[in-house]
Parts: sequence; C-alpha cells; structure tokens
Amino acid sequence: SDNSPTRSTKTIGEALPLRASELTIGRTFGVNFDHGENFYTALADFCRTHNVRQGYIPMFIAGMRDVDLVGSCQKLDDPNAPVWTKVHLETAEAFGGGTLAYDPATDTVLPHIHVSVGLKRFFEVEGERHDFVSS
Repeated sequence: SDNSPTRSTKTIGEALPLRASELTIGRTFGVNFDHGENFYTALADFCRTHNVRQGYIPMFIAGMRDVDLVGSCQKLDDPNAPVWTKVHLETAEAFGGGTLAYDPATDTVLPHIHVSVGLKRFFEVEGERHDFVSS
C-alpha cells in the first residue's frame, strides 16, 4: 500500500495526495515602507539592492492613504472568473501576505499580494463610530 500522506476532502472516505515540501528558509528581511513611498517602486528598489529574486511575504500590516486594489464592491456575475476591475480606497488599513516571483524577461520581481482591508471612516468600537489612527 502507498504510505504517502493524504488529506481529507469533503467527500467522506475519499482522499487526495498531499502536496507538501520541506522548505529551507534563506535570507530573511524586515522592510519598512515610509509614508508617501510608492509600494511597488520601493519594493523593486529593495529587491534590486539586495538581489532578491523570489520570496514570500508571510504577513504585513499597512496603512494606505490612497490605493487601487483589484476587486469589486458589486456581486460578481461569475465568482470563478478572474476579477480585473479596480476599487479605489482612501485611508485604508490592510493586513495581508503574498509572493515574489522573478521575471527574467524584464529582470524584475513581480509581487502577488492578497489583502484584507478596513476603511478608517467605518471603524467602530462598542457601537460608536470612531476615527482610527494607525501608528
């Protein structure tokens, strides 16, 4: 019998092979982006300076004064189709993570980031609306 690890699925009794690999973590950086900096430009400069060509961002928190995110505030016609529309947000607080992949054709690192955001103007504590100020 096959002794490879399995993971359960929603179907009772059915299992799929587990796709897993041990990772050896190499260099680790903590990066701070200053107020007013363009995230993509600053990230590209950092990667070029430190010769980073691939990696992952396990977690970040951010306050964004002005940001365009791929997404929609409307119900999607096809939830399985890619979303290419942008949503413009101001004074957003974000929590997220992502990956960095090197593109040899352009000699650049391409970030792929997912975020969960909250808007400053909708922050509430105990039923009262408050302004949220990040530090």
